[in-house]
Amino acid sequence: MPSRKTYRESIGRQLWRIGALLLVPAMGFAMKLYIVQEILVVLLLLAVPMVIVLIFAVTVILFQEGIRWAVCGAKTGVVRLAGLSPQDHQF
Repeated sequence: MPSRKTYRESIGRQLWRIGALLLVPAMGFAMKLYIVQEILVVLLLLAVPMVIVLIFAVTVILFQEGIRWAVCGAKTGVVRLAGLSPQDHQF
C-alpha cells in the first residue's frame, strides 16, 4: 500500500528543491570569488618584495653621496688614528 505524503512532507521536499536550485549558482559565484581572492593574494605576495627592493634602491641612490663621504671620512680617520702622514700611505 503506497504511503500518502502529508502536506508538510511535500512542502519540505519543495523547499529542498528550491534551496538546491538557489545553491548551484551561489556555489559558482563563491568559486569565482575564491579564485579572485587567490589572485589578489598572489599579486600581494609579488608586490611586497618588489616595493621593498624599490625602496632600498631609491635610498641607496639618494644617500650615495653621503655614503661616499662617510667612507672617505673613515679612511682619513683611520690614517689620523694610526698617526700616519699623507706621505706614508697610498690609496
